[in-house]
Amino acid sequence: MTYLDSRRDVTVAEIIEFINSLVPVQTYSAAFDSRLQSGSAYDPAKLIVLSPFPFHAVQNDASVNDRTLLITAQPLFSEKFFTSTLRSDHPTGAILEELIRHRTAVYTLPISLTEMRGGMDDALAEELGLTDITILFPTGVERMFKLALFVPINSLEEVRRAAGEAGAGTIGGYTFCSFEARGIGTFLPSEQANPFIGQVGKMEHTEEARLELRVTERNLHNVIKAALAAHPYEEAVYDIYEIKNPGNEYGRGRVGALNRKHTIETLVSQINSVLRLDAFQQARCWPRSNLEIDVLAVCSGYGVGEEALFAAKTRGVSTLITGGCTAQDQFLAQSVGIVLIDIGFSPSVMPGLQRIASLLREKFEDMEIVCAGQN
Repeated sequence: MTYLDSRRDVTVAEIIEFINSLVPVQTYSAAFDSRLQSGSAYDPAKLIVLSPFPFHAVQNDASVNDRTLLITAQPLFSEKFFTSTLRSDHPTGAILEELIRHRTAVYTLPISLTEMRGGMDDALAEELGLTDITILFPTGVERMFKLALFVPINSLEEVRRAAGEAGAGTIGGYTFCSFEARGIGTFLPSEQANPFIGQVGKMEHTEEARLELRVTERNLHNVIKAALAAHPYEEAVYDIYEIKNPGNEYGRGRVGALNRKHTIETLVSQINSVLRLDAFQQARCWPRSNLEIDVLAVCSGYGVGEEALFAAKTRGVSTLITGGCTAQDQFLAQSVGIVLIDIGFSPSVMPGLQRIASLLREKFEDMEIVCAGQN
């Protein structure tokens, strides 16, 4: 039997757990299947398809393979859908029937993936070539912890590496940041112990290091698990402290600089080119303006909202790109002097979906992962 024949299948639940591990703890539900709208969390997944809408993937025959996990930026249905009869001649009902027939699981990405650093908003801003990117308006701060482990000297580098690879010790653009202080550890193994160092019934004195690393709440569980797996002791000792330093800020929208000034016309033309928007899906602008623009705000997904418009106005940003704006958005934008550029929902989330697909490929190397519905 070959390795490929004998390897364990990855379940839908494991993939969802990995996605949840990417986002700040405060912003996702503790229930791993809270946004699973079709299929079973315990089924194996043979194929992962990422799509802005479930409808895109089904129309493109992405769900024809059994045991597909369909990951979408927009849900298949809302709670309101269940107030009516589930009918196969209803558009959503017909899609759901097709998904169930092929045992296709549908999971909707949490909004946290839009707000987090490196998430959907960042991906869109970077795709458009913006630099010096900052958050448009914050929605929260991730809690930070200090992890202190007591490690025998000979195992120090192995434990440090394992904790760092799991996400500990990241400060800005630096990784594997840590502090160590050396001293003497003591312990007396009992009859029930199986000591790595020392003998049962004999007091042991050994040189150890106190290894300290900063960890986000999101990574804390995985870091502890990885560090203890690399630790040689039967009973490793560690302390966890919540620290009051400002944590990683996350929020909605991004503001960034263009490489040079653009008129609205040249900016819209460049957006169409970069996002490959064809004649049927051109970026639209309200209202037309003679402004020259060198700073942009972007919000992926539907709806700008009053908060984003107010934040753009407060920061002196004259133009905001969105994945879908309402008549109210247009009215509010005109009232505060903001130019809106609507690029459509799918193009606004595709850079983020492609980034998530890359992360999934790194984690689940043997699984087929594709993006559907780019246009």
